[in-house]
Amino acid sequence: MDGIPNLLERAVLSLLSSDQAQARRALRGIDFPALCKARLEFRSRIWAKGGLASGYKSLHPGTGRQSTRRADIRATFERDRYTCRYLHCRRRTVAIEVLKLISHSLPDLLPRHSNWQPVETHILYWTYTTSLEHIVPFPAGGTSNRQNLLTACYMCNDAKNYVPHDILGWDIGPPAEYCWFGLTEYIPELRKAIKSLNSPGSEGGNHNSLSDLMS
Repeated sequence: MDGIPNLLERAVLSLLSSDQAQARRALRGIDFPALCKARLEFRSRIWAKGGLASGYKSLHPGTGRQSTRRADIRATFERDRYTCRYLHCRRRTVAIEVLKLISHSLPDLLPRHSNWQPVETHILYWTYTTSLEHIVPFPAGGTSNRQNLLTACYMCNDAKNYVPHDILGWDIGPPAEYCWFGLTEYIPELRKAIKSLNSPGSEGGNHNSLSDLMS
């Protein structure tokens, strides 16, 4: 099983114990250059000349997106156990708020940009963030009804874009059976721990307000 979510969980537990040094060691255990290479190669297989989606044109270009209810997003992620449903992947994902909290505490190791600038935002955001996928894309007539929703890692969602999954030859698997919730179970205590670490007189961390995590 992919060990990166385990290393991120170790980093979270270390921050909960006010042990930033151990959290740093956990993050440094991740092969970030390999992640960058894997994402680039994955996108190239789909969109490069001769790739799976090269030359694909939407049947309904310009179709607007529909908003999705927060309750439906949360229910989808929980149903799927925060695991990418595409069978070629099945990656355990991590809730974006968890990554933001780690970035807030260790911005030098896990930088992020509020607008997801590729150079400034860490590769973990582009590969392991939990994302909402529409089985039938909007340009193909899809909706935001719950039955059209599934969980995908951001790498699959970003690479697939608006192309129907069957054109790419991607199969959808059942929801994961193991208990994985994207590290969301740690969020309340992690927010408290990072607030304490960043309080006046404490060492290290990002001393900006935690309110920026909502951006």
